[in-house]
Amino acid sequence: MKICGRKALLAAALALAMSLCPLAAHAEEPAQTALPVQWTEYGSSQTFTLTAPKAGSYALVMEYRAFESRSDFIELDVQVQNGQNALSLEGATLERPLEVLPIRQDSEGNDLRGGTELADVTVRRALSAPASPDQPWQMELAEGEVTVTVTAKRADFELLDLALEPVSESEAYAGPAEGYAPAGEAVVVQAEAVSTVSTSTLGAQYDRGGPSVQPSDPGRLVLNIAGGENWNQAGQWMEWQVEVPETGLYAVRFKARQNIKSGLASNRRLLVDGAVPCAEAEDIVFPYSADWQMVTLSTAEGEEVLLPLEAGTHTLRLEVVSGPTASAVTGLRTALNDLNGVYRQIVMVTGVNPDKNRDYSLGKLIPTLADDLAAGKAALEEQMAALEALAGQEQGDEMTTLNTLIVQLGSFVEDTESIPLRLANFKSNLDNLATWLNTLSQQPLELDYLVLDVPGSGREAEKAGFWENLVFSVKGLWASFFHNYDTTGSNENAQLEVWVGAGRDQMQILQEMIDETFTPATGITVQLSMVQQGVAEAVLAGEGPDAVFFAGNTEPANLAMRGALEPLDDYPGFEELKEQFQSQSFVPYEYDGRTYGVPFTQQFSMLFYRTDIFEELGLEVPQTWEDLFGIIPVLQRKNMQVGVPSSDQTFATLLFQQGGQYYNEDATATALGDNTAVEVFRQYTRLFSDYDLPLSYDFFNRFCSGEMPLAIADYTEYNRLTVAAPQISGLWEMALLPGTEQEDGSIDRSTLAGAGQGGYILATSEHKDEAWQLLQWFASAEAQAEFGKRSEAVLGSAGRYAAANQEAFRQLPWLADEQELLMTQWEAVRENPQPPGCYYMQRNLTNAFRQVVLDGQNPREMLDRYMDEVDRELERKRMEYSDIYHG
Repeated sequence: MKICGRKALLAAALALAMSLCPLAAHAEEPAQTALPVQWTEYGSSQTFTLTAPKAGSYALVMEYRAFESRSDFIELDVQVQNGQNALSLEGATLERPLEVLPIRQDSEGNDLRGGTELADVTVRRALSAPASPDQPWQMELAEGEVTVTVTAKRADFELLDLALEPVSESEAYAGPAEGYAPAGEAVVVQAEAVSTVSTSTLGAQYDRGGPSVQPSDPGRLVLNIAGGENWNQAGQWMEWQVEVPETGLYAVRFKARQNIKSGLASNRRLLVDGAVPCAEAEDIVFPYSADWQMVTLSTAEGEEVLLPLEAGTHTLRLEVVSGPTASAVTGLRTALNDLNGVYRQIVMVTGVNPDKNRDYSLGKLIPTLADDLAAGKAALEEQMAALEALAGQEQGDEMTTLNTLIVQLGSFVEDTESIPLRLANFKSNLDNLATWLNTLSQQPLELDYLVLDVPGSGREAEKAGFWENLVFSVKGLWASFFHNYDTTGSNENAQLEVWVGAGRDQMQILQEMIDETFTPATGITVQLSMVQQGVAEAVLAGEGPDAVFFAGNTEPANLAMRGALEPLDDYPGFEELKEQFQSQSFVPYEYDGRTYGVPFTQQFSMLFYRTDIFEELGLEVPQTWEDLFGIIPVLQRKNMQVGVPSSDQTFATLLFQQGGQYYNEDATATALGDNTAVEVFRQYTRLFSDYDLPLSYDFFNRFCSGEMPLAIADYTEYNRLTVAAPQISGLWEMALLPGTEQEDGSIDRSTLAGAGQGGYILATSEHKDEAWQLLQWFASAEAQAEFGKRSEAVLGSAGRYAAANQEAFRQLPWLADEQELLMTQWEAVRENPQPPGCYYMQRNLTNAFRQVVLDGQNPREMLDRYMDEVDRELERKRMEYSDIYHG
């Protein structure tokens, strides 16, 4: 039997399915849609009618072509109706295949990633459930008509075909294919030469571990491997184009390393020219190893699987699959959710910080406690045994996390009254298990190269000897004395020098964008340098660059009042650029009627709540602060907490919503002496003195555990929860901040902006016009959106860019309803001016707050006392810097 017969079988099955299950035309029924269909509107739905020729298990297969989009993937909801049988699939994703562009070099010869662009290909694949993205979503259907309704949550694609295909398994390898002779020449493919990827986070990587990696260089950064920690989620794949010189039988080998998941393997599926050649290729195991190893596609008995390949170009794809740990991860997640529920029951009785001298009688108040703990312990033990069987002799230290919790649960079952004394430790163990599960479900892998090898060659992974490694290390040390690691490459002829207050990845992305877009369009060359501290000191010492990017939003006004910055208002295009931003976003960059910087990022808070707990307690999302005050005691009676930041941002939110502000109109004195400000300050301090809200807390952990089912946090926490807290997926939502009801019945949700970064131009620059062109270009919607997409490609969804440019924000991969919610709150965001001495405002508000909350002082007296000090400092600094600024 031929090994690649699987592809032919799939084609035959598809042809049969299409002939038996044609899409019904139903031209007379407007609900039905004829193919092809172009999807560009988010949230739109289309309905199709298919036919199942007989009862059985089917996959829903889509053939499509992706369009350019702000999202890296297509997301769909699917409803299937088959007689009385109704099935639903939410959050199914389809990839947008990306072509990887050639590797480039910087001025020092270091390799640079070439980036990606949307591949012009037609894709055919079965829909998968989010929990199992590497497996088809299986539907048990009866014979007859099947109605499929597809709703596009993330769109921009053309659906060319939709079909039902019977689910079948790949056939096992049955020996060498007849008519093919063993190949006489091996073909080596360097992993960094990847041609197509499923997501932009994948591609070539750097490895400077030694001379055994091909290629390697002790003095330069060389892109010499592919994969790594980013290549770890089920369903992700990379492809390589291989030129086979002669027809024959080839063994498939991979020089790989998986040294991250101690004691456990990573798994991959191999597809050759779009088809899985045999069952053995469905799940190739890459064991844990601290060093590089050669892994060969083989049968369970160790026989090499030989692929019959014709001379010419072939495509090899490696796709991440969950592997045998998938069922254990699912079981552990279920057990963890149950134990978190037990923990919440306990906290509702004892509180987060139980009294060590009190007998809570947990066994009586929670009759099922011992049984629930015993069931959780048994579930954990069952999954631990399964994992130990998989790990064999290579068990890692990570299993200790699971064992520690099992031991603790056993002691709890024996003595439930000891739980309050160890409740904090129990919570810590649950958090550790959740963190470990995120790691366990990942499948990281690094590849040095792939080989279509001569059968029986016995090829091993190359290993460098002691002297080779020593020489490589010495050369690397010597080269480090001549390489500037804080720049993107020396360019003495660059017209502009720009300091960047961001990370190395962001600086590299910015340099790539400048080299690809800005410099070719303007002819202006730019040298970037990474500077995290001492920028203001260097600028004031006259040692600054032409411009600074990603500086904190309190810095421009601080330097402008010293005469160190160039005002931007009169530069061409400034007013047009300003229209792309939220109305308040430039306020921190203004001083004495002039603007000295442009915002890049702007952050603000949103309200997060646990839908499961709110539903359990019959609570509604608070729309006003009065609603919030009513919810606090309800949750506290259950020993749960509400999270409100104990910072002046909360005070400012309450103040702005009641018509107040921090400063008078010209920002020469405070405006917090009236009755409104005093009453707001009293209300603000009561949250922590009378309502006993926590002064500090870990939002992420407490929100995930359910201890804090309602909290105000920065909107960027949304992506962190989405990515890093799968255990509460579907159990929480984000909402608008609580507001203050106005006389006309509307709700004012004004709030103070959070952190922000921007860019400015130095007054000492000799290239101000060129610096403005760069600043204007990078702050534009197109460049900011591109920077955000590239940053997310490197950092993942958790690192989504908080663009201040609203037109750029609309192009980032938020869902339509998420974006609409954020934009609504964003319009109510306000910024505070930065007059001389403004640093004293936050400091003294904090002092007044502590006096009232911690020492029980009178709110009015403390606010008046500390605001007098602020007024004196504002006056002193205004006079001091007025002479400098106007001097």
